[in-house]
Amino acid sequence: MKILFLAANPLSTTQLKLGEEVRRIEEGLESSKLRDEFELVQKWAVRSTDIRRALLKENPDLVHFSGHGKGRAGLVIMDEGEHAKPATGEALVGLFSLFPQIKCVLLNACYAEAQAQAIVKQIDYVIGMRDTILDDAAIAFTTGFYDGLGYGRSIEDAFKLGQNAILWELASFSDVSRKAIPVELANNESSANLPEHLKPILLKKATLKQEITENKVNKRDYADLSSNKLEKYRERVQEYVKNRRLNPIAKFQLATLAKELEISESEANKIWSEELGKIEEIETELNLVRTKEVKPANSELTKTQRRHLEQQLKEQQEEYNYHNQEIEFLSHSEKIEELSPKQRFRLQQQIGVLKQKRDEAFLSIEELEKKLNE
Repeated sequence: MKILFLAANPLSTTQLKLGEEVRRIEEGLESSKLRDEFELVQKWAVRSTDIRRALLKENPDLVHFSGHGKGRAGLVIMDEGEHAKPATGEALVGLFSLFPQIKCVLLNACYAEAQAQAIVKQIDYVIGMRDTILDDAAIAFTTGFYDGLGYGRSIEDAFKLGQNAILWELASFSDVSRKAIPVELANNESSANLPEHLKPILLKKATLKQEITENKVNKRDYADLSSNKLEKYRERVQEYVKNRRLNPIAKFQLATLAKELEISESEANKIWSEELGKIEEIETELNLVRTKEVKPANSELTKTQRRHLEQQLKEQQEEYNYHNQEIEFLSHSEKIEELSPKQRFRLQQQIGVLKQKRDEAFLSIEELEKKLNE
């Protein structure tokens, strides 16, 4: 997992302990079980061009911004003269929408309700501070959060560990604060034991596929489950397969959870296979609905059907180009020679998965073009 740490603290704003924050992140990841799976890239005194170029160059899985905020005006970054400049919510949403591989955005600064709702439509998880947050509290949350990720915990579990870390540090906070705008959304997470102004929030992206999957899964009979441990493991598997996040880290996290719950390898594999089958079943049903053709007597496509197929074709072409770019980038990265044999093997596995997805998109393109040309 590649983490992109972005920091901005203009001289005209209160000076924060950003160096201490990134040091805590480094210490936590370096001492963790999954230390070889993480890469931390740091960018300081960032301007808008720095953020864009860093996302293009690094292609991160998680983006972490630390600094100040101006409420609805956005995050405080630097301009060309190193003065404070707001990064608006509209600009942030537009930028994040171009990087679908980003799994999580952590904002250790403020953002308004409108910004939160917009960003979470593009990113699976968005984490921010509920209200004015003391500098030490923000650092404590960061420390607990990355400790969790470093030991294979999910983003939601890592978020809760961050909340708990704030409780442990309450007695020694400084009076330096990172201001934040309150966000009240139905799907946010909080800790009842924290003062209101210290509660971070976790927003989770809701997708059509997730809603369909959850409705289908809720109707299934779990009478054959032998214990609550199996239920817990199955729920975690569902979380991963819904989003197709089947990377090495996800698999390691599931294997770790199975071991903690004392679930045998055969039981774990059975649950894994069943849940993958459910997702494939749902996708098949959706594809049948999308591609079902109701042709008039002369067997020609109607305008509505043609527009639908053309839209599908466009989406598959974009997916094919995206995977192709990913493969090209990973295959010709300048850092390949610096990787260990283990890291190279994982990279080759990742490239193999991308090639498979690219080939699937290519077959879909051929099929759609054939239908349009009939």
